[in-house]
Amino acid sequence: MAAIRSFTEHLFKISAEKGYWLLPLGESNGYITWLVRTRPSFDHSNPKVLIVAGTHGEEIAGPWGLLKWLGDSSRRWANKIDVSVIPIVNPYGFARNQRYGPSGQSTNCGFTKPKSPIIVDNPDVLSKYEDHPSPEGQILVNNINLLRPLAQDGFLSLHEDVGVKECYLYAYDHSEKPRRWVRTIKEELKKHFPKAYSGLALVDTSKNTTGPECKNGLVYNFLDGSFEHFLLEKGINRCVVTETPGKYPLSKRVIATEAVINRFLNLSKKR
Repeated sequence: MAAIRSFTEHLFKISAEKGYWLLPLGESNGYITWLVRTRPSFDHSNPKVLIVAGTHGEEIAGPWGLLKWLGDSSRRWANKIDVSVIPIVNPYGFARNQRYGPSGQSTNCGFTKPKSPIIVDNPDVLSKYEDHPSPEGQILVNNINLLRPLAQDGFLSLHEDVGVKECYLYAYDHSEKPRRWVRTIKEELKKHFPKAYSGLALVDTSKNTTGPECKNGLVYNFLDGSFEHFLLEKGINRCVVTETPGKYPLSKRVIATEAVINRFLNLSKKR
């Protein structure tokens, strides 16, 4: 519980110091999901990028890395890109260092109809959840008319694989083959974590569910009903989910997360 209080206090302090706008998107299990806008106005022609973290509560480097970016690096982008962030999608899980909310429902599925299979040891384990989002996910759906325009030039979701020493990413694009921007993000991750993961991506250790085959650190256009898949269907061309390796020290993962954010924004700025 202390972690979520400390995080929220730091978030409010940074936002007040930098003049950022905080908007409550909704409440679930007694916790508010916050949107942070680095600009007060929507009336401009600069690119718009949405960044989220903390979809899975035990993946803590994303939220802390995003908070570090807000404190240290966000001002350098103030006149170039309109950046909006959701620091913690699943605050209940973050507060307890557990993956999901109290229902145990997956927080990143059910947003749209899956087109790629998730392999489960027990076929019934996801059946009652995969056709609709969790309470945390429903907050995102309820605000999609706000969030979709904020992600029009890119969407970055910060995740971790807590059980590995290798990095990888999921990338989504309206292109048959990965474009240069995908390679650029993968190269940034490998600066911090030299080994790229290959093998079946583990979706959820607690439920023994596996997803797609990851080849040399990349899973491309895995249409699994996730929020990023949902945004792809909404027309967003550049969606990426980074997976930092949880077996590295937290401090290193936080630094890498901030670097990935800056690299992604650099790709999104007008040339």
